[in-house]
Amino acid sequence: MATRVFSAVLPVDTRFNVHPNLADNKNWNEKCDFLDQSLARAELGFGQLSGGTLPAGSLKFFLAPEYFFGLPTGGGHSAVNAYDEQTKNNIVGRCGVISGLYPDILIVPGTLLYKRRIGRTERGQIAATLQQQAGTFAAGATQAQLNTGYDNVRLKGWGIKEKVTGNHKLFGYNAGFVYHGAQLIQTLNKADNANEFVAENPKPILVPGGSLNSFMFPGTTYKIGLEICADHGRLRQATESVDVQLYVSAANPLQIFKIAANVGGLVINCTAGDKKVSGLYSIKAMSEADRVPFPTNPAEAKKVAQQRKGIQYDEKEGIKVDTAGAKAGISNAVVLEGVQCQMAQIA
Repeated sequence: MATRVFSAVLPVDTRFNVHPNLADNKNWNEKCDFLDQSLARAELGFGQLSGGTLPAGSLKFFLAPEYFFGLPTGGGHSAVNAYDEQTKNNIVGRCGVISGLYPDILIVPGTLLYKRRIGRTERGQIAATLQQQAGTFAAGATQAQLNTGYDNVRLKGWGIKEKVTGNHKLFGYNAGFVYHGAQLIQTLNKADNANEFVAENPKPILVPGGSLNSFMFPGTTYKIGLEICADHGRLRQATESVDVQLYVSAANPLQIFKIAANVGGLVINCTAGDKKVSGLYSIKAMSEADRVPFPTNPAEAKKVAQQRKGIQYDEKEGIKVDTAGAKAGISNAVVLEGVQCQMAQIA
């Protein structure tokens, strides 16, 4: 028996601001108020799509884009600065309260950029943890260096690509939080460094997530997967198959050969500032052949793209999901003050 799925995305341009009508786009409380208001609009949109009453057992999702909770400086996605740890805790708590007002919506309020100071007594412990997850340090890193700090240590294989020295005082995180029923049910730290924190001084070192993020929609047997921007493709690479794939980004396009949703499943994409590509996608028409990466030669890639359903090829941005061809079985959007609401079914 098919289950009705309701999707709401809020593709505001978090790289430069969150909403032009906010008095202060760096004020986390204002952003939380805006999130609350947008969820209320999503509920109205879902009601309009369903004709009033939503079918029992429906799945409801709400996504905001990457960097929703960040401090934009006007220089694009690489120049969004981080909140401090106390503010991060305040935001996480407030989002939990907001989730309680919409208890049956699975909420991904974009990502939250935050930083924290590295304590002297924890440096050795953190280094050991990084060593365990990264696997390999550069040659010449002694156990004494691992125990006392990070001097002359280059971390490999875990996304920390710069030399870590005693001058570094901060760790930074680009974290996606998932809420349902007033509870924080899942956390994912972005793994791939896409020039985060370049406008910060001192610059935090991005601490990447070390695991995939898939989980069950509470109270159901539906498996959900979450990816953040440059991490797109990690679920697919690990052959992690999900029923609904959630993807939040600042600019990175949704790519068909990186889709991990089952054939018959759905993808919900929320890209900052891009209303056209943000929304709900059906994977009904896809085959395994569609998931094979394209040739690197642009002319060959364009030729292959023309032979596949639900995709398009852009010479600058590469292969993207076709916003028309992958909409089979998806309702037209109801848009309420920037919140794009859609409906589909899943087996």
